[in-house]
Amino acid sequence: MDAMRAVAALLAGASRTAQTCEGTPDAAWQARLAPGGYSMADVVEHMAQAQGQILGALQAALARGSRPQPFSTVADEEVPFAFIRNGEAPGSGPSAAPLSREEAIAQLCASAAAIAEWNAGVSLDLRTVGLTHPDYGSLDGVQWILLAVAHTEMHRSDLMLLKRGVSPSAGPAPAKAPA
Repeated sequence: MDAMRAVAALLAGASRTAQTCEGTPDAAWQARLAPGGYSMADVVEHMAQAQGQILGALQAALARGSRPQPFSTVADEEVPFAFIRNGEAPGSGPSAAPLSREEAIAQLCASAAAIAEWNAGVSLDLRTVGLTHPDYGSLDGVQWILLAVAHTEMHRSDLMLLKRGVSPSAGPAPAKAPA
């Protein structure tokens, strides 16, 4: 898969997430169904923040310059399974003041659009740049975008459960920046 297709999948995932959240009553949007659990607001905010961290990783990888291919020993098809093998890497926690549905979705869509805009301005093949993820190993630039896609879809399933009043087994992990 090339970077443009990965970005298209990321934008489509953000759109599907917005559709998933449509029509959620405010009380359900803010509800934390389990002690220490996460609300829909928390999950969408986490998704947007994680995409911002991934954009930062991509920018850092590009700043370091290209390397001989292949940068990664991970197959693209393995990227979504990183969460299954290792659990979610620590990310961001919920805000003190939860975002409204509109604010959270706007942040998520803006973070996906920022990755797309960044990618459109990059002339280098993203397969030739990469960065080591603290939990998932060396990923090339395209795989970092695929990681954002997998993360979006993983948490979209959490949102579907929360919308139905079912608490997912695990929520976003505490903050830790990529190496």
